[in-house]
Amino acid sequence: MNLAGSNTEIKLSYAANEFTAMEVPLSGRNPHFLSMIAAIKPHVLLLNKSDLADPNHKATVDQQLRDQGTQNILHIRSTEPIRNVDRIVPMVADLIRQSERYNRQEAFDYNIMVIGIPNVGKSSLINALRKMHLGRKGPATRVGATAGVTMRVLERIKISEDPLMYLLDTPGILSPATNEPQTALQLALCGCMLDHLVGNVLMADYLLYWLNQQHNYSYVDYLGLDGPCDDIRLVLYKTAINMRVVNKVRTYEGWSLRPNQEAAAVNFIQGFRRGLLGRITFLPDAGNSMLDAARQPSAA
Repeated sequence: MNLAGSNTEIKLSYAANEFTAMEVPLSGRNPHFLSMIAAIKPHVLLLNKSDLADPNHKATVDQQLRDQGTQNILHIRSTEPIRNVDRIVPMVADLIRQSERYNRQEAFDYNIMVIGIPNVGKSSLINALRKMHLGRKGPATRVGATAGVTMRVLERIKISEDPLMYLLDTPGILSPATNEPQTALQLALCGCMLDHLVGNVLMADYLLYWLNQQHNYSYVDYLGLDGPCDDIRLVLYKTAINMRVVNKVRTYEGWSLRPNQEAAAVNFIQGFRRGLLGRITFLPDAGNSMLDAARQPSAA
């Protein structure tokens, strides 16, 4: 699904909750949201997984977002999903009441679209809001740990009685900015793309480079290495040995066991996603020099 395909739902909604991960607060936004939705409707940006992001960048990120025209920002912690969630309904209701479009229509309920890139917690937010305001524990919409669980715009889901408010869950839509390799890799590391389409070893290679650039050597203890290293092949080889994961490979001499570097890469990535490598925020200008250098012609 693309934005053009959701025009009907956009017209029926009074406001939009845009959802992204605090780990990719700037590159994790689709600029078309601002032009097609946020520019004409009340708009709240929800930054999920704030507890996994670098707190030193919070003020800078918030200021850059406000400079881009986003004034209503809420930070949500993945470990404490209720924190700040209780502010969403009253904030959105106030913004809608203040909008001219709502005042021209004598409506008594609120239709809110939940939009954002894939796998940043949109469906989980809807379920949390239903539980908080209606006391309903069962999930109203599917959730999953991989991108692409929500495949179409769903029916209206009631999340509040007073004020009467409904949400529309929508499929995640990636930004055209993902044509930039570093942006694509950062989004992939945050789970916004299907891992097998990007490649676990490629993602692990970028993650290793980025951590070394930031002088973050927490991966050494996590992977059981002797010290920092910039060779992903060596890192994955040693990690696989430490994990005791192997592949059975056929050679000219018969079958032999080789360290499973794919499993080692998955373990490395999962450590990042679970916050075991520290609190990390990917900003657009950080971690790009490796890819920029790769584009430069050789001096030979």
